[in-house]
Amino acid sequence: MDREPMNQIEEANYIKLDGRVFSITPIANQEMNLEAELKQYYNEKYARHIDIFNSGIVSGLSEDWLGQLNRLQERARAQSVTIPPDLIGKYVICTDGHEVEQVKCIVYSPNVYKMTRSDIADALSVSFDTTRNTEGRTVRTYGTGHKIKFGKEEFDLNSVRDDVTLIVVVKQRIFFPAMYSFNSRANRLHCVNVNTFHSQDTGICTGRSRASDFWASPAFEELMNQVNCFSLGSRHVQLRGQQNARAFEIKDFVKRTTITNIQLERAGAWRT
Repeated sequence: MDREPMNQIEEANYIKLDGRVFSITPIANQEMNLEAELKQYYNEKYARHIDIFNSGIVSGLSEDWLGQLNRLQERARAQSVTIPPDLIGKYVICTDGHEVEQVKCIVYSPNVYKMTRSDIADALSVSFDTTRNTEGRTVRTYGTGHKIKFGKEEFDLNSVRDDVTLIVVVKQRIFFPAMYSFNSRANRLHCVNVNTFHSQDTGICTGRSRASDFWASPAFEELMNQVNCFSLGSRHVQLRGQQNARAFEIKDFVKRTTITNIQLERAGAWRT
């Protein structure tokens, strides 16, 4: 860069001010080179401005640019996700921008319900009356509809106590394509696209059992289709992210026309 650009300007014998042109006549002291002094003056002024610009503004811009680049790189690193070697080649999902979770897709259509007789009565809209027995305890007596028929068999709601756990099996008739994922670090199951009866937000309640035990089970789909009505995570099933999606309740699954079996819970049954 030429640091003395004024030297390239030809000597002038006129000057133009405010649109008017004036001639220039020689001054008495011919040894004084006014143009050389003016050029030197402006060259020095130009050099000072260049130094100020380079050491100030340009330097500041460079520092700001480097800072912006560093921030962009940090953001890129924060948003980058590494797939662990044990998940290479498997279906995975990342929902938080940091961790990768393995995915399993199943048909969610719950068909096994752990219920009391009052849960069944609520689902089937069976009314009851209350009385007190000789010990002073309140007893429920179910009225019309207390006998539930399935096939050639029949179950009487009045044949068991309120605290007896019953296994109710129904025909699968409402189906959802559910995508489950497993976070091994937190030992946590998620269902990202369907709100299920087990859902607590996107997390899946597994009761007292470890989520990893469910995930590793060959009967994973079967277990996810069992509902423990004593500790529901949610009271409805619905597709996520669809504002007008229909919500299904237990009474939509457990109906007189869908029940295929009612039996007492066996000891040691694995509850979800």
